[in-house]
Amino acid sequence: MTLQNLAPIYSSYSGDEDMAELIELFVNEIPEKLEVIQSHLSSENWEELRRVAHQLKGSAGGYGFDCITAYAQRLESALHGARDLPTIQSSASELISQLSAICLQQ
Repeated sequence: MTLQNLAPIYSSYSGDEDMAELIELFVNEIPEKLEVIQSHLSSENWEELRRVAHQLKGSAGGYGFDCITAYAQRLESALHGARDLPTIQSSASELISQLSAICLQQ
């Protein structure tokens, strides 16, 4: 999956004026989240990567990015148990791609 093939991802709350500022704060934090994910992935810091995935799983849905919740859940699940490296890398790559496709406004 390449970023060029992904459609932009918008919050399901993008039309809600009461949520606009909160969504903007969440979206503005995405570059930092991407760096943290990539750092923990490259250093194989699985516990911290699992923690970030868990946080994203909860927060993304609250801001109307349900697809991010699903990808974060997939990564969190991959980090439990046997910790199969190819599965972790694939799940992290999918989450990174999805996060990179998030846009603020439609």
